Amino acid sequence: MREITDGIPKCLLPVAGIPIFWYPLNLLSRHNITDVILVTSTKTLAEVRSLLHHDKLPNFVGPLNIDVVGTDLDDTGAVLDSLKDKIRNTSRMSEGIKMRALSRHPMRWTSKLPAVGENVVRTSRSV
Repeated sequence: MREITDGIPKCLLPVAGIPIFWYPLNLLSRHNITDVILVTSTKTLAEVRSLLHHDKLPNFVGPLNIDVVGTDLDDTGAVLDSLKDKIRNTSRMSEGIKMRALSRHPMRWTSKLPAVGENVVRTSRSV
């Protein structure tokens, strides 16, 4: 992936013409999470802020109050420590595009993916 991300940061990579950072934000809005701290590098801070106010991005499903923060820290723990005054609720956190629900309500899923070679059984059921 290095050859792709040398020219463009991962959070700005387009998927179906939309920067990848938009998708987890939209997922959070779909689950009635309204206050979000979006952490990005200081190099991409201005561009991410600009894109969030861009008319060409789709609207989020629900309302979002997004506080975009730039940092040069690489360690997740150090980033969280630097944001301790801003974080009011740690029941739901997202790291990149991996989502983890620590609270059982309203989301009841985890980000556990099958190991390489593990069979995946998909089922569907009618309601």
